[in-house]
Amino acid sequence: MEKWDYCSNKIDRKMSLLSINPIAWKIYYTLLTNDVLNSIHHTFSAWYNGRERGICLCIDSAPDKNTDTWYVITFGECRNSDQIFVDNWSMAKEMNPPTIDDFDEISYKKRRTFEKQSKAVEYIFQKIQEIKS
Repeated sequence: MEKWDYCSNKIDRKMSLLSINPIAWKIYYTLLTNDVLNSIHHTFSAWYNGRERGICLCIDSAPDKNTDTWYVITFGECRNSDQIFVDNWSMAKEMNPPTIDDFDEISYKKRRTFEKQSKAVEYIFQKIQEIKS
């Protein structure tokens, strides 16, 4: 079993809370249980992009400095395959969570896809480490 796969059986494949794909919940749960997200100031929300139903993380790299930038990471199952997508970009902080209107063409071109959940989690972890430093 790979480092990031240990919780994959804890969430039922049919779970669809908030219409979010179960794969996205598994990834989020894995990040939480590995203390990846517990050490940073973040919020999460549902991410809807057509048939892609994932999770959106908004990360504040320096909450004590009152910055005005969110670092956004979205992830879930691709709409036309079983691959996992991960998108990331930065944007000005807003009261409401990001929507598809905040997701520009440049960010879409930077999209990464993964065959395995563990590889997607590693990539998200890497992005969070970059934000923290």
